[in-house]
Amino acid sequence: RVNTAFDEFVKGIEQMRERTISDMHTRIDDYRRRLNCLHDQETAELEGILDRTKKEDMVASINSLETDTFKRQSAKLEKFIRNKGEIHQNLIQLQSKTFLDPAKWESLQNAQLIAYNPKFNKSYRPEEKTADQVTCVEEAFEQGYGLYALREYLPALEFFNKIIEMEPSCSLAYVSQGRVLLELNRCDGALISCDKAIEYDPSFSDAHAVRGRALAKVHKFKEAIKSYNQALKYNPQNTDALVGRGNASRDLRNFKDACQDYEKTIKLDSSLAGPHVGKGKVFYRTRKLGAALESFSKAIQLDPENIDAYCGRGGVLELLNQFDQAEVCFERAKELDPNYHEIYNGKGSLLFHLGKYEEATAQFDKSIQLNPLGVVAHNLKGTTLFEMGKEEEAIVYYDKTLELDPNDPTAYNNKANALKKQNKIEDAMACYNKSISLDPCYAAPYNGKATILIEKNRLDDALEAYKSALLYDPHSALIHNNTGNLLFRLSRFEEAVTHYDRTLEIDKDNLLACRNKG
Repeated sequence: RVNTAFDEFVKGIEQMRERTISDMHTRIDDYRRRLNCLHDQETAELEGILDRTKKEDMVASINSLETDTFKRQSAKLEKFIRNKGEIHQNLIQLQSKTFLDPAKWESLQNAQLIAYNPKFNKSYRPEEKTADQVTCVEEAFEQGYGLYALREYLPALEFFNKIIEMEPSCSLAYVSQGRVLLELNRCDGALISCDKAIEYDPSFSDAHAVRGRALAKVHKFKEAIKSYNQALKYNPQNTDALVGRGNASRDLRNFKDACQDYEKTIKLDSSLAGPHVGKGKVFYRTRKLGAALESFSKAIQLDPENIDAYCGRGGVLELLNQFDQAEVCFERAKELDPNYHEIYNGKGSLLFHLGKYEEATAQFDKSIQLNPLGVVAHNLKGTTLFEMGKEEEAIVYYDKTLELDPNDPTAYNNKANALKKQNKIEDAMACYNKSISLDPCYAAPYNGKATILIEKNRLDDALEAYKSALLYDPHSALIHNNTGNLLFRLSRFEEAVTHYDRTLEIDKDNLLACRNKG
């Protein structure tokens, strides 16, 4: 009877979107009177909740019920109190759990905090139970969250499936199910779960945010941004949605928009590592390696168990030729989660730069096994095969990369290199141009295009291509050396020497530059 009455209370709150605060208080009092006939302990607890839901103490009430996970919502709740049209959005968590025993909300929210916050999840251990052994929804939630925290995704999925079986309209369970399916690379299933959550609760911000993650994982970045925008419409302070939108913008090469979202997130919660990881990846792509290293290091400082931060830092150290330190980062990430595919991309790339191509290929195969949708692993394996003289096999992997992400400029550039090696010059030029059109700030295709223009004796055009390449990657020893060679051919010897000197500043052991300068 108590749960039924409380269901009616929350349903009434939902219907008050256009009602005044005063009317809301009247309705709350009405529901309280209807509970007067119940005098057990649950009723007393429920009446306390109703009392604290009054305007003057709503924030304190929500905080006491929801624990630290939702304390950051206080400012937003105060705004919602002033804006009657947004009351329903502020009580979204209440609406999602109307069928739960209110006395158990705190333990449930602690479990949810543990599951999604790596600062807590290492110390948490769920009870050893199967989904069939749980007797109530809140117990199933606790077990599912605990297993999620331990990265035991298949067992966690069983508990969230059990909740849906017990309460088919629970939007929170569908979102939790979607999160687990994403970790299992079952993106289609995750989208279905999120759509189901949104069907039951269209204004559930987290449902839209997880939906955005699922779309981004299958490289539908523009659609992902639309979902993140919906999440932020219903909760402008949803930091997961802000970071996710930033990541999608980054993958679309909209680096300015990405950094704006990361900065907004940091202002909302300076303790989060995610936006610093995102900034690090932007700096990595734009070859601002010092800033990238600083961002990844900051993320590790905030969250010493952030796997993405270690992988990112390892990638930067690799480009700085600090191979031993890079290996330490990748090994630390592997200790944290040996089944995270990005680790093997990093280790494979490191082995590639050390000339250990067979070992590098094995690492990329491991990454693809763990994440068959991985664009980076397919692309890197293609590049490794190309260096091994297997151009035809390399093109197969580049084509697979472009099947997964048709807008990947690096795959077009790498495919062009393989086509050029096969003397398919026009096809190669088309791929270089396509790569440049997708990312005009990407240096490599300008360098490749210049080599073809030189073969066509279009030397001035080639020099312009090299200038563009150096504009976007001024620290490339290869491009400086190539530019020096072309200037030498044009009898511009002093300029050629300047570029050979720059090559040797970047790579003091570059024998080609030493010979060419001599």
